[in-house]
Amino acid sequence: MPSFAYVAKTRDGRTQKGTQTADSRQALVRSLQSKGWMPDRIQETGRNGADASGINIRGPKVKTTEILIFTRQLSTIVNSAFPCSRASIFCRSRWKNLGSRKSFRR
Repeated sequence: MPSFAYVAKTRDGRTQKGTQTADSRQALVRSLQSKGWMPDRIQETGRNGADASGINIRGPKVKTTEILIFTRQLSTIVNSAFPCSRASIFCRSRWKNLGSRKSFRR
């Protein structure tokens, strides 16, 4: 069973760091959420001490103004009877911030 290092936020906003063994990343996320914690970063420390690549659950930060502009553009395009899936692709393609584009791709 692999071991994971994690960083999570508690209900009162404190940062909690630790390591835990779990069957998978998803199992660890469920375990942390059952404690009322919001996982921020999880990195597999591997089996037998081997290092593996980390994963950032929350993804890149998106500015509030970018979200505002995105939702206004999306609303305008959807109201003009443009299909929703194509409208979101169009709005994303206009962003200069690559991190913002990746966030809304999910």
